[in-house]
Amino acid sequence: MRVYALKTHASVFQAVLDLRKLAEWRDISDWPQEPEVGDVLSLVEVADRDGASVVTGRMCLRRVTHVSLGGHFGLPEGFAVLSMRPVLEST
Repeated sequence: MRVYALKTHASVFQAVLDLRKLAEWRDISDWPQEPEVGDVLSLVEVADRDGASVVTGRMCLRRVTHVSLGGHFGLPEGFAVLSMRPVLEST
């Protein structure tokens, strides 16, 4: 299992928190390895302020449940669609 720290724009971050957005479309061409089921996405909210991307301080963890890699099903090479669900804390 790997953890990927990824920026997520504020315009969709709340939908991720509300579980209305359950997948990420990402350019993975410069990732060290292809993502796999079980990997964790550490999603950090960023917003545009004065022409720059600024980290807002909100973040969430999502576990990858399915990976569709580019080169199949009409997805371009170097891209992936990552289905995800919340990472549950053990008690």
